[in-house]
Amino acid sequence: MRPILAALIALACVACSKADVNKTSHDLKAAGTEIKDAPAVKALGTDIKVAARHTGAELKVGAEKAKVELSKAGDQAKHSLKDAGDKAKQKADQATHHDSSSNG
Repeated sequence: MRPILAALIALACVACSKADVNKTSHDLKAAGTEIKDAPAVKALGTDIKVAARHTGAELKVGAEKAKVELSKAGDQAKHSLKDAGDKAKQKADQATHHDSSSNG
């Protein structure tokens, strides 16, 4: 029974005339054009472009701020490491000086 039903469905699909297929294709193209040219769709497209421009500008500002903050953090880390190195050197010098004066 199922093979017969499948054959009937296939036969019905094949039976569609070329004119029906062309009309359906034409109708779909016309609907697409109608939707594309609708004022609401054009307004939505404009809104999306404006929003994208604003978002891009905000991202650029955010990136610049992040760049400045990262630079500051890098400078602070550099100075902190230099201070720590200077203190370590000073302690080492004191320890060396203390050892040499107590041996004499």
